[in-house]
Amino acid sequence: MPKIEAIPTMYNGYKFRSRTEARWAVFFDSLKIKWIYEPEGINIDGVCYLPDFYLPESKQFFEVKGILTDVDMIKVNALISAGYSVTIGYDDGKFIACDRWGDREDGFGIYDLCTGSTSWLCRCRSCGKYWFMGDVGSYACQCCGTYDGDSHFDICMEYCNYINPYGELIEHGETKLWDVARQARFEHGEKPITERIYKS
Repeated sequence: MPKIEAIPTMYNGYKFRSRTEARWAVFFDSLKIKWIYEPEGINIDGVCYLPDFYLPESKQFFEVKGILTDVDMIKVNALISAGYSVTIGYDDGKFIACDRWGDREDGFGIYDLCTGSTSWLCRCRSCGKYWFMGDVGSYACQCCGTYDGDSHFDICMEYCNYINPYGELIEHGETKLWDVARQARFEHGEKPITERIYKS
């Protein structure tokens, strides 16, 4: 079977390792989410890792994956164990927000350690910024710290990864922006649309 390789893609002055990474950058730009691409390599207790994106306003890492392997999960869990929040994004707009569930020494696997049943892209009603949140993490805004139960944020995208074996991306306003990012073309100097075309 021939090896399938990702197509390096230029967007916004960056050479991304894949089209999917570039499309997530288009998505972030559509929501005015600040991002840094491949900020720097990290070594956590001997686990070396080069995260795809760092989202400085929410202080979260964002990893783009086609297939999530056990090696990937070891690296993600190293970041989580060091106190970082990590979201894994896929080529279909689905995502899993991973957060620290607490120190687990009861034999649960690495997949159980960091993922809950539902992940959200939230917009804070106080500061207006976005962050990714899982149902095992803090509900406080990761950008400004606002917390008021569950009434201080709006859910913009929701991914329920336990609804069926493949998960379900639930339609909210910002899901439309993923459709735009997914259709982005980068060939021959084309520039993807990054303006908000849908407001919830």
